[in-house]
Amino acid sequence: MERQGLGAGRVSNPPPPPPGFTIDTKRKAAVPPPPEGFTLDGDAVDGDTLRTNEGPNLRLYGADAPESEQVGWDRAGNPVRIGDMATIALGDVVTPNALVGPVMMQSWGRPVAPVMQDGADVGQHIIRQGNALAVPEYLADDAERRASYMEAERLARQNRLGVHDTFAQTPEQHRANPDFAPDRETVARFWDTPTPFAGLRPEVEAGYVDLLKSGSADDILAYATANSFTLDPEDVRGYVADRDAGKSVSTVPTYKDTPAPLTDVGDGRTGATMRGVADGVLAGGLDEAGAVIDTFGLTPGRENVWNSEQRLADIWANNQQQNSAITGYDDMVNPGWRLGGQIAGGLVVPFGAKAKTVPELFRVGAAYGGAEGFLGTDGSFGERAIGGAIGVPVGGAVGAVGGKALDFIVPKVAARFGPKRAQAAQETGEVAEGYADETAVSATQDIPPPPEGFTLDRQPDAPARMDASVTEAQLRAASEDIAPGDVLPVASNVVADADEAALIDADRYQQAVPVNERNELKRQTIVNYMGREVPKVGPVDMVGYLRTRGGLADQGGELTHMGLTNKARSGMDHVGQEMRFGPLLNDQGMSLDDAAHAAWEAGYFPELSERPTVSQFLDGLRDTYEGRNRRFLPEDQGQVQRFEAARADRYDLEQRIAEEGPIWRDTSVPADEPQFAPVEAFEDWGPTAPDFAGNINLAKLGSPQDITRALSQTEKRIGFDAATRGRVTQAETERLAAELNMTPEKLLSRRKGEAFSAEQALAARQILAKSGNELVNAARRVKALDDPGDELLAEFRNKWMRHVAIQEQVAGMTAEAGRMLQQFRMTADSRAVRGDVLGALVRAGGGKGSLQETAGVLLDAVEMGPGKFNALSEKLTKPKWKDKASEIYINFLLSNPPTHVVNMVSNTLTAIAQIPEHAAGAAIGAGRRAVMGEKAQDRVLASEVGARAIGLLQGAKEGARLFAQALRTGEASDFVSKVEGDEHKAIGGKLGAIVRGPTRLLTAEDELFKGIARRMEMNAQAVRIAHKEGLRGRQAKARIAELAANPTDAMFAQALDYGRYLTFQRKLGEFGQGLSRITSSNLPAKIIIPFVRTPINLMKFATERSPAAPLLGEWRRDFMAGGARRDMAVAKVMLGTGFAMTMYEAALEGKITGAVPPDPAKARLMYADGWQPYSLKVGDRYVSYSRLDPFSTTIGVAADMATLPSGLSDRQLDDKATMLVASIMGNLASKTWLSGLSSFVEGLADPGRYAGNWLERTAGAVVPAGVAGVARAIDPVSRNRDGIGEAIQSRIPGMSQNLLPRRDIFGEPIENDSLGPDLISPFWQSRDKNDPVVAEMLRIEKSVSAPGKQYTEDGERIDYTPEEYDRYHEIAGRLTYNDLLGLVGSSEYSKMPDAAKRKAAQRTIAKARKAAREVLADPDYPMPVKGGDDSRLTSGSQKAGETPPPPPGFAIEGESAGRNIYQDLRDAIPGVRFTSGYRDEAYQAHMRQRGYKPARNSGHLDGSSFDLLPPSGKSMGWLMKEVKRVDPKARLLPEGDHLHVTFPGYYGAPAIGGAAGLKNPLAGMPPPPEGFVVDVR
Repeated sequence: MERQGLGAGRVSNPPPPPPGFTIDTKRKAAVPPPPEGFTLDGDAVDGDTLRTNEGPNLRLYGADAPESEQVGWDRAGNPVRIGDMATIALGDVVTPNALVGPVMMQSWGRPVAPVMQDGADVGQHIIRQGNALAVPEYLADDAERRASYMEAERLARQNRLGVHDTFAQTPEQHRANPDFAPDRETVARFWDTPTPFAGLRPEVEAGYVDLLKSGSADDILAYATANSFTLDPEDVRGYVADRDAGKSVSTVPTYKDTPAPLTDVGDGRTGATMRGVADGVLAGGLDEAGAVIDTFGLTPGRENVWNSEQRLADIWANNQQQNSAITGYDDMVNPGWRLGGQIAGGLVVPFGAKAKTVPELFRVGAAYGGAEGFLGTDGSFGERAIGGAIGVPVGGAVGAVGGKALDFIVPKVAARFGPKRAQAAQETGEVAEGYADETAVSATQDIPPPPEGFTLDRQPDAPARMDASVTEAQLRAASEDIAPGDVLPVASNVVADADEAALIDADRYQQAVPVNERNELKRQTIVNYMGREVPKVGPVDMVGYLRTRGGLADQGGELTHMGLTNKARSGMDHVGQEMRFGPLLNDQGMSLDDAAHAAWEAGYFPELSERPTVSQFLDGLRDTYEGRNRRFLPEDQGQVQRFEAARADRYDLEQRIAEEGPIWRDTSVPADEPQFAPVEAFEDWGPTAPDFAGNINLAKLGSPQDITRALSQTEKRIGFDAATRGRVTQAETERLAAELNMTPEKLLSRRKGEAFSAEQALAARQILAKSGNELVNAARRVKALDDPGDELLAEFRNKWMRHVAIQEQVAGMTAEAGRMLQQFRMTADSRAVRGDVLGALVRAGGGKGSLQETAGVLLDAVEMGPGKFNALSEKLTKPKWKDKASEIYINFLLSNPPTHVVNMVSNTLTAIAQIPEHAAGAAIGAGRRAVMGEKAQDRVLASEVGARAIGLLQGAKEGARLFAQALRTGEASDFVSKVEGDEHKAIGGKLGAIVRGPTRLLTAEDELFKGIARRMEMNAQAVRIAHKEGLRGRQAKARIAELAANPTDAMFAQALDYGRYLTFQRKLGEFGQGLSRITSSNLPAKIIIPFVRTPINLMKFATERSPAAPLLGEWRRDFMAGGARRDMAVAKVMLGTGFAMTMYEAALEGKITGAVPPDPAKARLMYADGWQPYSLKVGDRYVSYSRLDPFSTTIGVAADMATLPSGLSDRQLDDKATMLVASIMGNLASKTWLSGLSSFVEGLADPGRYAGNWLERTAGAVVPAGVAGVARAIDPVSRNRDGIGEAIQSRIPGMSQNLLPRRDIFGEPIENDSLGPDLISPFWQSRDKNDPVVAEMLRIEKSVSAPGKQYTEDGERIDYTPEEYDRYHEIAGRLTYNDLLGLVGSSEYSKMPDAAKRKAAQRTIAKARKAAREVLADPDYPMPVKGGDDSRLTSGSQKAGETPPPPPGFAIEGESAGRNIYQDLRDAIPGVRFTSGYRDEAYQAHMRQRGYKPARNSGHLDGSSFDLLPPSGKSMGWLMKEVKRVDPKARLLPEGDHLHVTFPGYYGAPAIGGAAGLKNPLAGMPPPPEGFVVDVR
């Protein structure tokens, strides 16, 4: 490291500064520099010490990092090596080119100095990372550094970064006491829950709390300054005034109730202004909106869902508090700049909404005021709602008054200052012009004459106002270019006689000659790939441009697969001889990424503000290469349009000449007027009127733009006599309106007042008539057949959509049918199997039955006339309300992020699993070949497995392109998705696009994996085909590459089917299709069974991989087909069955759970102990696998087979089929996609118990699942729902907390938890409590249930109110648990037989509930801590001092060798919980069968060890200290969920919990003689 020269002394009596300068007094006093030659090598010794190249190591100034060996503990009690973290962090920051500041002091022989790395203070950096603490006592002489270091530490602590995310000592405490363990855990839950306040140190926070209670405002502000945090003086004084006035204030630091420290981010007025603008635009919600961005990890250095285990609500609230601290600092230091920004931001809103009039400003102001009132109010949802309600009228009034003021003030200001500004501008202009003229004259005098044959290029004059005065110099310049002919007299416009008139009309009528559209093209010269100039006529599209840049490198053969070659395109405009420009495919060409960037910079993607993705670029390249939606430069679009218009005119004129003979043009009228009117009057046309739409091919009309062009072409062929034009226009408009079933006024209002010309009206009528005839004929063909088939139905729907689209274009309606019509055009570009495409088009029209019914209705309407027919055809396209309700329902269900996460995870696992499956298939095929020889040609090859693995990676790129395309269009590439009925798109416009967002995203996700699956299958098929063709070596590789790039139709069809197979979208059988049709056309059925195709395919997928595979027709067909298909069918069964057997063994070992036990009493106890169905046991947690379809079906059935026998009768155990059916049915009932059906069936079976649950569940779906997911993330407590209203309320964020919690049998609230961020995680989890009470109740088979909801008064049964019952349940549950814990731990209980134990437990429960009823009416009753002693029921909790001596021959429980650690711990640590004591070898073996792993030499075997839990509300670290206080020699081992303690020389631990009943043989032994110790070895 280099030394930073900071000066070596302090200057006294400096001379005065130069005029206009001041002395900078803010610079720190200089201190002596480090010794000469002092450098570092960049290596970190520990978190605050750096190794030097010469002499002792360097200690960072002002920062104290954890010691190298120091550890902290995470929330689970696991050790975290924070010392190593800090060392690594420092080493990552510092490099040898860092600058070392002056040595400030010496520490243990080491120099102490600041270090700068790339201009940043290293000490401040590591403190802000959370890897060190500030040392303010050493920074007293450097106030600026002290403040910045303390602020960095505060922010790191507030964001739980580094060491602040663990429970650990400070480095100073660790050096004094290295045997530290965490002693407390403070968890933020809601806004008013105490939490470490704003990142302050605990001792600073404690001092702040004391001052809040009684200190003066000046004392509080001085304390903040002394401890380097900032408070707003106004907030502090207001708080103190309220406190001293006796108002209710909080004296505990919370998120919102006390003056909070403010944060200076260092960007001054500029930052304050910009934040003010953003706050104005967001209606005061900048801190809340910014907190969302911070929470999801988009802001460095902030707590977020990726680096924190806090709940989502806590993380958001923490970030919102920090954002408020920043804006609060702006309010205090830069109030004017922030206010100006807010006003400017607020003005952006009405301008952005294009509000100009007073009513518009009122509406915008009301909306803005409501938002400002809601977001700007701190407090609960209700308080914010009140603020929003107040803000609506206030905002509206301000908007209206402001609008009126603007209407009044702006004209007056313009009138007041406008003339003066114009006059000033004119005067300024004259001066500037005169100056410019003089400058120009003097400049030209110095210009040398041009070379012979050249002239100077005169610069054009700048435009000037028409009323501006002209200078003399300008007049002289203008007169220089006047020619004599410019001043000749204008010819007379009076015709003297007939001869002059004839002369004037000479050459008026000229024969019309078709124009050459190429005359509209510009001629230019471009530079080709070789640097040579090449002439070019017309524009250059993107393909031509890429040729001039040297073309593209065909990476992986993708471009060749798209059909791109170096040949010049043909049959396309503006592409002649384009090979002169350069190659399109070139090994040395640009990469796709570089080409995309170059094309965007050149201007070929003008609609994008940022460079296109590679997928977008490839889409544009393909379209341009194939002639669809070609990409030209924006400046070339004009000539392209002129070229196409001229060509259309030529085509029209040539057609007229062919039909009518020579055409004459009247040169006296504008070219766009009709050339000649028909000879006959319009009224005389009659039934023989010319059909100007006769040559229009309606089949070519595939979009609204096509229809518009057809109308325009027909209109141009019609001409009317000028004398009859007005009358004809009126008549034709009225007839057209009638044929659209409208009044003329309504028709014109639809077109926004744009009137029809006679030609337009007649053209529209004739095209409508022709389209109507084709629609009627198609309807007749459909009705003539009982089963018209998909092709005929698709054709009918196409013509129906086209007819309605023509009406939309004519009448100016929203082009909904036009958009549906474009779906038919997409099929022309699709290589999907025709039957699938046609089927999708039929489904999009509502299915076969709906289309046949529509055809019949249209045929019946023919007799009503064209007006009614057209109106009915348009009305029939409109979705019914049930279609819209169904679409909303499905998208609400799919709106929860975990649904999409599990879809991606499931698809990923399914795709990966194909590799081992095909490897097994290849092994089977190899075995067949070894036996059958050459006869076994059709088999899975080993090389296919590698091809599939490569395809898995290659396909990701193709899938990404399909993902982007589906996300953009909402359509699957093969017209098949997981959602039946998604083709309807019942809700139109932007609202529909928003509503369909979840299904669009789901389709895009599946398209990604379809792309992967297709590439895997095509690669494997290419390998297999090349092998069958007998190719080897290079020839085989070439053939494989050719087939992979240009697959055959059969390969492509098989790849499409394989893509649907892996995404569970295969076509269903007759039963499945019938069920799908029922749910698609019946809203109640859709609500009960929202999904059909995917669940059935999932079940088939899982069944194929089980011994039940022969039950499937698909599997039997594969098996009977032989060859590779049979190999794969057998491989699936083998692997799936092997996987199921592995899961079965894991379930027997307790590593996997299955269904809920059939015994409800047992299930209640297991749930209270943290057990969870269909879960993996990972450490002490249960993690749900129930949503990992299709694998969860196999795992669940195997787990059920292993665990269900414990809940079945002996007769049922003998019936294996019953077990299998029971396991499968239980597994299916747990599936989320069948939960609606299972709830409905339960409701039908037992309406009294379950019908209400189904109704509540169904009604709750009116709240989108995504919103409910947010509510669950914010409030993870499971809530009781009594009725439909509360079911809905429980799914709304901010409102669910107002419901009463659900409680377990011991009265504890039931909380939901997930693996990872709650908002996106689909994997539920719970913690195994290993509770001794639960274990004992399960062992003796004693049921424990929730207390009853009624009580008896005067012989009458009365229901508790919900609030009363909730409190009763909580108290009774807590007392029940505590008393049962005391019972099972007592010596009397250990001597009872199991039957007596059950009776004792029942008496204990009854007494606890009676005690709860007695205190229920006492609002001040203190809730006992869970696990605390209770002397009412057992004698085991008596204090040692109160215990009388035992009778002769008896011993005190826990006493051995003269010591009673058991009693000593209970006396010294009130409320300590013993979960295990003495155990024998048999009990240890039983524990291993249940999945536990007790040590072979466990201290429990000789009675020297206990497993302990701290009293409720205390931490494990606190317990460790207390145990050490009781016995300093105790050996402590934190096990995460409990503390294992061994007491040397003590062997009297009694049997506790599940081992109660065992007798410790060493208990009660007499003490050893003096000077001796007991050794039981």
